[in-house]
Amino acid sequence: MKTILACAYPLILSILSPVALAELDIGLVDPEWEFSDDFESPTPDASFWQGEGVYLRYSIPDPTSSGNKVMEMKYVPNSEGSGDSWSEYDFRLGVNAVQLHMSFDIYIPEDYIHIEHNHKLFYLWSGVYGTSNANISINSEMWGMPGGASPSIYIGVDGNNYGHSMISGEPLIMKDREGSWSRIDVLLQLAEDSHTKGSVEIYKDGVFITGTHHPQLQKAYTQAPLGKNLIPFSTRGNFIDQGTLLGWANGADGGGFLVDTVFLIDNFKIQANSKIGATKGSRRAKVP
Repeated sequence: MKTILACAYPLILSILSPVALAELDIGLVDPEWEFSDDFESPTPDASFWQGEGVYLRYSIPDPTSSGNKVMEMKYVPNSEGSGDSWSEYDFRLGVNAVQLHMSFDIYIPEDYIHIEHNHKLFYLWSGVYGTSNANISINSEMWGMPGGASPSIYIGVDGNNYGHSMISGEPLIMKDREGSWSRIDVLLQLAEDSHTKGSVEIYKDGVFITGTHHPQLQKAYTQAPLGKNLIPFSTRGNFIDQGTLLGWANGADGGGFLVDTVFLIDNFKIQANSKIGATKGSRRAKVP
């Protein structure tokens, strides 16, 4: 288990003015269900992790820290043809979640170079996999920008594919040749009814990177509703019960990874509630 400094924020729907970051405990006050994995066990928990994963090695010696164990997730150039590559681990939650906090440490390798197209950071959904197929899906893809990659917010509800919403060009969540560990926090709260909207927020090392309530979020590729209107109530099934860590990387026209690109994962944790509950911490963070 790697120990790094992580700060955190509760799930609320209003955005606050930027203030200095405080070291606070993130999470749900009394989560109905939670799962954690520091990858020290030689075998994965099959009640959570589904199958063997794609291009990964579970519980290997940490090449960055003696005595620690991590999970390795590798993108092999053109492993899927057409320049595409793939590394993914599927999981299943223990509740039908309407409120969720997912966090993990990720090592972005020294030879990481952003690709022309995109590669997934996570995917959360219920029903049938696919942005247009699922009851509701929330995911984020890393899009190449000068110097690294910037995350999108990509949402689908009841067959509506809302496309990508992004902060144009900045901030970077993965930097070229970064060669260091970072803490990722994903905070999700679904709409409580047809009169409310949900929210998703993504943080890196305690800094609010992007989310439905980021003041600089912009529409891209579609004319979907923007920002705070992006996650309406799903009539097909308003809950999350499945997810993936990382995922597909698009490489059409040679725009994919050119070398084996290995990410390391440690200190993975999910908390979830099937009803909206109280959170702890403070969501006041610097907005890049």
